[in-house]
Amino acid sequence: MGGTSQGSLKSALTSPICETVGGFQSFRSGRLESGRSDAEATGPASRVQQDTPPSSHTHPYNVLHVGASDLIASLGPCLIVLSYTITLPGVEAIGRGLAKLTQGKQKACSISFVERTTGPGTATDAREAVTEIARKYESSICGAAVVCGGTGFRATAVRSVVTAIHMASRATYPTKVFSTDAPAFEWLQGTRPNADLDLKLLAEATTALRARLQEQVTRAAAAQSRV
Repeated sequence: MGGTSQGSLKSALTSPICETVGGFQSFRSGRLESGRSDAEATGPASRVQQDTPPSSHTHPYNVLHVGASDLIASLGPCLIVLSYTITLPGVEAIGRGLAKLTQGKQKACSISFVERTTGPGTATDAREAVTEIARKYESSICGAAVVCGGTGFRATAVRSVVTAIHMASRATYPTKVFSTDAPAFEWLQGTRPNADLDLKLLAEATTALRARLQEQVTRAAAAQSRV
């Protein structure tokens, strides 16, 4: 770990900004494999999700969870994680997605978009749960890209946390943080054994999903203001 001390790693892993990794770092003792659907969740996030109108349009991606602050989906072998703040239902969806994508010893990858700029951090139990997913699926993940826009302190902090978590979990798969989408897609393609990602479709899907999450966040904020 070079000059990184155990104390500083522990501090990074417990920092409120830790949730910005958005991807995977854990899956605890089957706790997240309860099989509970997102619709069974309670609270403002689930109410917002249930308010989402059904669509007759068939999308190329599979939406696993839409909450008030996070959205999880999959497209081909890629898990897509979008978050302002990751919730336990979101982490559960990450686990379900990886379980499906890695069936038959297939290799999965992930692209995570960190959308949060302000607001409360992810709860400790969700952070701990997200830390176990990497350990459970480490051998089945070929690469994890994180997109965090900006060049200021926050973007630098996110990159530092990603590095610290990756080192602490001793994950063998490559992880890299990017400030824009396109380089992240290209890099993730390079981690695939057969370069089998449809990058055009992935870009279109993530654009649509990010817009959908933004809509959910706006609706959640409006609902909260009426309480």
